[in-house]
Amino acid sequence: MERRDKPDVVVVGAGLSGLTAARELSREGFEVLVLEARDRPGGRTHTVDANGVAVDLGAEWIDAAHSEIRGLTSELGLELVPAERGKESARWYIGGKFTEEMPLSNRDEQIYRRMGDALAEAASGADPNAPWKNAPGEDPSVEIWLRDAGMSVSGMHVIETLISSCGSTVPLSRMSFYSYALKVATRGGPGRGNEYRITGGAGNVTKAVAGELDGQIRYSSPVTEISHDGQGVKVAWVGHEGPAAVRARAVVMAVPFTCYRTIRFDPRPPMVFRRMISDSVYGVVRKMAFIFDSPAVEHSSFTITDTPLGYLCAAQDGGSPFGSWGIVSFVGSTPLLPELGLDFKERRHRAVEILRTLYDIPEPEIVLEKVWPHDYWTCGSYMIVAPGDMSGFGEEMGGTFGRVYLAGAEGFAAAPSFMNSAVKAGLRAGRKVTEALGAG
Repeated sequence: MERRDKPDVVVVGAGLSGLTAARELSREGFEVLVLEARDRPGGRTHTVDANGVAVDLGAEWIDAAHSEIRGLTSELGLELVPAERGKESARWYIGGKFTEEMPLSNRDEQIYRRMGDALAEAASGADPNAPWKNAPGEDPSVEIWLRDAGMSVSGMHVIETLISSCGSTVPLSRMSFYSYALKVATRGGPGRGNEYRITGGAGNVTKAVAGELDGQIRYSSPVTEISHDGQGVKVAWVGHEGPAAVRARAVVMAVPFTCYRTIRFDPRPPMVFRRMISDSVYGVVRKMAFIFDSPAVEHSSFTITDTPLGYLCAAQDGGSPFGSWGIVSFVGSTPLLPELGLDFKERRHRAVEILRTLYDIPEPEIVLEKVWPHDYWTCGSYMIVAPGDMSGFGEEMGGTFGRVYLAGAEGFAAAPSFMNSAVKAGLRAGRKVTEALGAG
């Protein structure tokens, strides 16, 4: 049944990028309708409360260099919590052994330092707002660069643990060296990043923006079809009351490319967009939280491991001045794969066993888990730009076809795995629509 109300713009997805775009367009005077497949806002940003401990089961960290997301949190009156220690000063657990420093041989450490210099040089000529313009014709993977530089097998394992398992969630063999250089640059340079969390969890950002858009968001309403022509665009979805549709002047797509595959487009997107939809590389990631009935770990205890727990750090303070009441785990890429075929009970048991090897702690009271590859509306973690994709996809990652405007974290090609990229892409999509349609 087609609805009678006619918004100016339909935004598909109530994640951070979609809500940012909707907020921007509403402020410009446009009537906006946001359609969200889940029963909550936030998308890959999802905060839950566990006995007073704010647990981010999705996006969590904000970098000092991420001005767009920091500006949004400030506008919303939210506070940032500085991180006392990060990965650069973590302890390591590799091959069943603890070390206080990154376990590299002298030769491998020199290669790793050269890699930092090479990353800085690769990103030095890039336009941060149009990074595809200077993308190199030959774009090796991070793995190939390290192998050509002479990194040993053991050193490769350490770097894979740091960058892939505890960061980008795809193997080094599938990561573009140039795109990784841009990602490092957007964080402020090598070793930078993870300086802040949002008080009460990252979900407070999307909750606040969704509150501003009250009445303009329809939840549990997955979009099934988008058809557009010279007269406008029709967006169809299935909600609680059955099939529905509206006509609008434009539509903003603010969902992962994995979700485009569930929508029928008429006419079909141009070839480059179809390749993005079918070929974009998404990682696998799991976050876990272990909650205790007393402070369990000092805030400074950040641990990087090659286990199925990846990196571990203290959860946001549960109210104690002595430490955190929880420990958060993040792991992606290869170490996670064997876990995906197990049921939650077995995954929980294995995780707690590893955790108690790493920390002198009691049995946790609560164990929370989010396996993002199992999430139907994400089908993975986030996009990582593969070798050749920066030049192959180019500006179309945040582009337009017909009356369809792309947003989402993927809409900003330099670093599509950060909350800042989601906000930046949402703002950019909002500006593009405003320029195309005129003032609302």
